[in-house]
Amino acid sequence: MIKRHVQGIPCKILFLDDIFIGLDIANRLPLLTILETEFPDYQIFITTYDKPWFEHARGFLEQKADWKTMEFYAQPCVDGTETPMIVDDKDFISKAETHLSQCDYKAAAVYTRSAFEKLIRKHCEKKKKAVVFKSRLKDYTTEDFWDVIKDDIPVPTRNDIETYRPLVLNAFSHYNTERHEIKTELISAIQAVKNLKGELAKL
Repeated sequence: MIKRHVQGIPCKILFLDDIFIGLDIANRLPLLTILETEFPDYQIFITTYDKPWFEHARGFLEQKADWKTMEFYAQPCVDGTETPMIVDDKDFISKAETHLSQCDYKAAAVYTRSAFEKLIRKHCEKKKKAVVFKSRLKDYTTEDFWDVIKDDIPVPTRNDIETYRPLVLNAFSHYNTERHEIKTELISAIQAVKNLKGELAKL
């Protein structure tokens, strides 16, 4: 339909508002590829309220330089109105570093842990690693994915991850009045996850 009714202007735009809502993931990803290959001369906007789909699509598109992702939230004001708050293309590590700079160590640790979990899950999917089957996604643990890939990781990086998982990535994420939140440990944990990202990209 779009190709039959070509926009007769130099700037061609497609604005697609939650058009994927009736499709399962197996059909959504090919549609993203079709948009790239069949409409390279269009500027394409895709909007959705579906956060899981947004994260899935972002993971699919993040390796492509010509796509940008943004999150929009309603920010309450003191007078009862709302203004838009825009989170511009930040991955979990960037969010962790932002919270670290604000001395919000618990939030920084949670985002670092999320970055670690996302990295190892995506790597297992990409490399088709044999992970034990569980019927519900929420039943999987980080260990299920880490155990099948850690032997592929260079020893220094693997040892750093093993060191900072119990010290930071796990401990900081829970309420514990007997556990100090040490900034230097958190900085090292963030760097370890960044190093892991670089190592996985080589595999």
